[in-house]
Order: sequence, then C-alpha cells, then structure tokens
Amino acid sequence: AATLGQAADGRAQPLSWERMLSGSLADLGGQYVFVVTQPRLDYGSFQPGGAATEAMQRAIAGLEFVRSGHARVHLTGDVQINDEEFATVAQGMVAGLVGSLLLVTLWLFLAVRTWRIIVPIVITLVSGLMLTTGFAALAVGTLNLISVAFAILFVGIAVDFAIQFSVRFRAQRLPDGSVPPVQSALEQTGVETGHQILVAAMATMAGFLAFTPTAFVGVAQLGLIAGFGMVIAFLCTVTLLPALLRLFRPAPTHRATGFAFARPMDRALRVRRVPVLSVFVFLAVLGAALSPMLSFDADPLHTKNPHSEGMLTLKLLMRDPQSSPYDAQVLVGNLAQAQALAARLSRLPLVDDAMWLGSLVPEDQTAKLAMIQDAASILLPTLVVPNPAPAPD
Repeated sequence: AATLGQAADGRAQPLSWERMLSGSLADLGGQYVFVVTQPRLDYGSFQPGGAATEAMQRAIAGLEFVRSGHARVHLTGDVQINDEEFATVAQGMVAGLVGSLLLVTLWLFLAVRTWRIIVPIVITLVSGLMLTTGFAALAVGTLNLISVAFAILFVGIAVDFAIQFSVRFRAQRLPDGSVPPVQSALEQTGVETGHQILVAAMATMAGFLAFTPTAFVGVAQLGLIAGFGMVIAFLCTVTLLPALLRLFRPAPTHRATGFAFARPMDRALRVRRVPVLSVFVFLAVLGAALSPMLSFDADPLHTKNPHSEGMLTLKLLMRDPQSSPYDAQVLVGNLAQAQALAARLSRLPLVDDAMWLGSLVPEDQTAKLAMIQDAASILLPTLVVPNPAPAPD
C-alpha cells in the first residue's frame, strides 16, 4: 500500500519482494550485487584500463535506477586500483618535480643572491635531468612506479654540486683582496672543488648502485638510473655550469653569500662541538635501540591512495564478510573431509566463517519436510481449484 501510494504521488520507490517474503533474512546474502567485467586493456596508455572505465561510467550514468538514486554503482578491482595508482604517481611526479624546482630556486636565491648564477644552475639541473632521462631510455627502456622517482632524487642531490661550485666561485679573491676575472675565478674554483664534487658524486653513486643486485626490478632500476645520474650531474657541474657562468658573467661587486647573523652560531658549534656530537651519538644509539620496535607492513593495499574510488569501494566490501576479498577456497576429496576441515578452520581466530557444501542444506531436514507436507495437505485444497473459471476476456 505504501509503495502504491508513493507511486501515485509521483515518488516511485522500488519494492523488494524478497524482503517482503523473508524480512531480515534477505540481508544474509549480502547487500551488494556484482557485475564482473573483463575490460580490454591498452598497454600503450599510462592507464591501461582508462578507456574501459570511462565507457562503463557512461553506461552507468545512463541507468534509470542510478539517475533516480535507487542504486549506487562503484568500480573496483585490480584494473581500477592499478590505474588509480598510476594516475596518483603521475600527478605526484609532476607536482613533486615542479615543487622541487621551485624550492631549489628559492634555496639558490638564499645561497647565491643573483639571477646570473641562479639561471645557470637551473639550466644545468634541467640539462642533467634530460640527459639522465635519455640514459634511462637506453638502459632500462621503460619506467615503473618506483624508478620514475629518479627525477626528484636527481634535482635534490645534483643541486648540491652546483651550489658548492657556485658559492666557492663567488668567494674567489686575489691575494690583495680584489675580485679576479671570471675566467680566472672559474679555473681556480675547478681546481679547488672538482675533486671534492667528484668524491661526493662517486659516494652517492655507490649508494644508489647498491640497489641494483636486488631482484625487485623497480628498486634495481631506480638504483641504476639514479647512480649514473650522479655521474651525469658531476659532468654537467664541471663543464656546462662553468660555461654558463662565463656566459652570464655574475657581477663581482654583488654582496657576499651567506648569513652574517648566523656567524655566532658557527663559532658556538666549533667551541662546543663535543657536547653537540655527544647529543647526536646519544640519538643514534637510541634510534638503534628502538629499531626492533619498528614493524613491517606487508599489505600492498596500504600503499594505495585510500581516497580513490577503487579503494573506497574495496573498503566497503571488506566490511561485509559476505563480500570480503580476503577469502580462500580449498578443494578436498569428499563431503566428510570438507565438513571436518570447515570445522577446524572456523575455530581459527583469523577466520570469520568457514562454509562447505553442507552449509547450504538446512538442519533437521526430516522433521522440516514432514512439517512442509502437513502444511501442504492443509493449504493445497484452498489454493488448487479443481474446476477453474475461464480466463477473463
């Protein structure tokens, strides 16, 4: 009556015959209806299932019960979650790379104070990044979710080499205290800093190359690309950067680099170096003592974006034991073995429920079948008409 009244008022609502007949028992089958698809994947795209997802979203938007709000449709699964992960990485890489360059530019301004040095350093960084990308194309061919992070690593580390060279270049002075010509200052800076930057580049390269022996392809490729990227950064710093500085000719009269207000801090650190080192030794020992308390999370789902549609839908399914993806199927020889195994598994604390073929058969079948026969003998004479009237015209 309520459903018919709402329909007459123009507010049609669906009527569940299943719920009318079985009541709350209908909830035992779960609250979700599944539509399983096998999308056609385009592996030439950064999101192989992107086109299929868009097609399904258009189809979903055209469904009447979706437009009326009677049902909601969500997408999840390996393809959806992997595509969302690739999209998140792509967006994060672009934002991270742009953010890194902006922050690097800010640090450069604080360090060298003149655009005639900042611009050469930025050009050197971008050139080194492009050369490293070319090396990656030749060495590994394709990037993955982990190895693509080499770009941010390159910018963050290579800029240190350029800053070290540029700051030393700005500090060059002749014996009488005057500023030397640009050519002479560059030559002297190369003599003083070339081997220092080389040692730093080789040490960083060795650290990255230590990743390459692992069987984890993403980490191994990241170590290879980033390791040789340090060599490229060194070569760019001692060749391209001096050439650009020679071209831009920074003004020798520009004020000195550094922060004069921090000079007392330098003096205090030198005088009190023993207490300062003692504090850091204590923190290192404390960190080593606390390291056994650090646990390892082996669930790959925890590395995904928790706010994406695929992960939100997966969490909805995980809340319901009937639709949880964390299930397992065991095949045994006969029903007796299945019953015994199900009973043993159901006692495990990590198992919510164990179902076997017998779980689908109600208990006390003999008594229940007799009750059904008694009900049939009473009800059937009132339901079955011996001589039914003809159908209405």
